[in-house]
Amino acid sequence: GAAEALRRGALVHRLLAGLAALDGAARAGAGLRLLGIEAADWPEAARQGLLAEVLAVLELEALAPLFAPGSLAEVPLAGTLDGVAVTGRIDRLAVFDDLVLIADFKTDARPPAAGAVPAAHRDQIALYAGLVARLFPGTAVEGRLVYTAGPIVHALGAEELGDRLARLTSP
Repeated sequence: GAAEALRRGALVHRLLAGLAALDGAARAGAGLRLLGIEAADWPEAARQGLLAEVLAVLELEALAPLFAPGSLAEVPLAGTLDGVAVTGRIDRLAVFDDLVLIADFKTDARPPAAGAVPAAHRDQIALYAGLVARLFPGTAVEGRLVYTAGPIVHALGAEELGDRLARLTSP
């Protein structure tokens, strides 16, 4: 159960990080080769299903800026915000002149509806955005929670992230 879910999640993250740099035609082949090695004990249908999930995320027009050339995958970060220690890894980061986009991929089997996104997921993005904002002062930071099953994207604007961050870091 839990160990297999963690393994699956790690493979999804690895595929999203590695396949984004490839063109659409090369992604499927590379993904199948990786899964053939890393998930050789899985049935072919399970490997195909996982790859289809990843490819669907990579093809979402709403996420195109996060997978464009110059974007970064698996960006570690650490720091403190008003005495609150924050460590983590931004799954995807894209920096533009007037905007920084950050995304966190969730590999839950059942993605939540818009009104039911766990507060912990939103808080995580808010904390990451708070640290990123220090690196890019004066630039808006927006977040995306991407539930790979579906896929479903929940956008978190700068105002919502700021409000959450204020709540999380106030004494």
